[in-house]
Amino acid sequence: SPAGSNSVYDSVSVELSGQKIIGAGRRIHRGFNKVELATAMAGVKETDYMKRFSVLFAKGNNKFRVDSAKIINLFAHDRQAEVTYDFTLEDYAKALDDEIFINLNLNKTFHNAKIDTAGQYSPVINDFCFTEKHITRLTIPEGYKIEYIPENDTIVTSDIKISFRYTTGDNYVILEKEMIFAFLMLKDEKIAEWNTMIDRLNNNYRLSLVLKKIHKN
Repeated sequence: SPAGSNSVYDSVSVELSGQKIIGAGRRIHRGFNKVELATAMAGVKETDYMKRFSVLFAKGNNKFRVDSAKIINLFAHDRQAEVTYDFTLEDYAKALDDEIFINLNLNKTFHNAKIDTAGQYSPVINDFCFTEKHITRLTIPEGYKIEYIPENDTIVTSDIKISFRYTTGDNYVILEKEMIFAFLMLKDEKIAEWNTMIDRLNNNYRLSLVLKKIHKN
C-alpha cells in the first residue's frame, strides 16, 4: 500500500512553565500504523495505559509523561485510531541569562539510524511504506520575543521526503515536520544516500528556537 495509506499524525500545543513543558496532543493512526498501535496496546490493562503511552509517544527526553488520554477506535476494524492526550515534559527548555533555548523537534524519529559501513551491514527494511507528520505549536511566554528561528529545510531522495517548516504568529511558533518513506528495502547502492539523509536529518534535529526577554525602557 502507498505511504499515504499508513500514517501517524501527531499535533501538540505546548507552553512553558519554567524549564518544563505542559502540552496537549492529538494523534491519529491509519492503516498499518493503526495496526501497530493496537498491537502494542493489546493486553495492556487500562490502569497501565498512561505508562504505555508515555513510552509509545515519547518526546524530548526520558522525563516525558502522559498524564491523561482519551482513546477512540483503537481496536475497531478498518477505522482510524485517535488518541487525545495531556502530557508534561520536565527539564527540557534551557534558560541562560535573558534567553530561553527550546528545540521544537520533540520527536526525533530515525536520529540513531545511520549505518556503519565499515563492517558487515544489512539493508534498510520497512514493513510497509508510511507517512509521519508531527506538528508542535509553542505559545511564546509573555514578556519574550523570538530571537532566532531555524530555517526551513526539505530533504529529498529517490525513496524519501522529509520537510521541516517553521511558521510564526503574534504569540506562537509552529514546527511542521513531515516524513514520507516510500520504500520497503534499500540495498547497498542506496546506503550512502541513506546515511547522507540521516546526517542532514540530525542537523535539523539539533536546531533550537531562541526566545529573548523583552526589556522595557
